[in-house]
Amino acid sequence: MSEIDPASRSVAAADRVERADPRERRWLSVELAAAYASVSEQTIRRLIGAGKLTPYRPVSGRVVVDRRQLDALVLSSTGPARSGRGRYPRGRAAS
Repeated sequence: MSEIDPASRSVAAADRVERADPRERRWLSVELAAAYASVSEQTIRRLIGAGKLTPYRPVSGRVVVDRRQLDALVLSSTGPARSGRGRYPRGRAAS
């Protein structure tokens, strides 16, 4: 019987976690949270900075967010799309 060394087992487990579907994971890195919500990493960092998402730091240098909290934030902020860009309707110049 061949035995797998613990380091190889750990690497294999980490690889499976990284390839897991984000919809099945509770904790998402900033990168995965951005991809999951279809926004930029900077947007996720802004949401953390504004206190709308809680950052968790399981180890030094790694930030994760709770997917459930991200889902709730997206659902609560869903509203009708604005028409046009900027503050003023088309055809009118700013004073």
